Amino acid sequence: MTKLSKKKVLKAMDGTGGIITVIAKKCGVTRQHMSEYINASNELKEAVLHEREKMVDLAEVGLYHHVKKKDLSAIKYVMGRRSVMHGFGETQKHELTGKNGGPIETKLSLGVDGATLRALAFGNDK
Repeated sequence: MTKLSKKKVLKAMDGTGGIITVIAKKCGVTRQHMSEYINASNELKEAVLHEREKMVDLAEVGLYHHVKKKDLSAIKYVMGRRSVMHGFGETQKHELTGKNGGPIETKLSLGVDGATLRALAFGNDK
């Protein structure tokens, strides 16, 4: 198996978006091996987070350019998900119900026999 070093991993990590599989492939090791190697080092874990933040920044720049070009789907995305603080945006409400819209039925099973239950409820009087 290929010998890893922090320097080698950091160099391979650049431009990957922090995607472990891509970093591993660039270093010639398995994804699992790379994941374990990264998780053993705070410096490498921080570097992965930094790479992922760079990818999010790139996505935001791309979204910004699409909004500037008046791309309706990009505008809808921003208005629906990112403009809540300005009074816009989609809100979702989820309501859970039981069968046919009725209440949710629950059952509690303690896993004790009747004698034990009576002893717990009424004491151990004989």
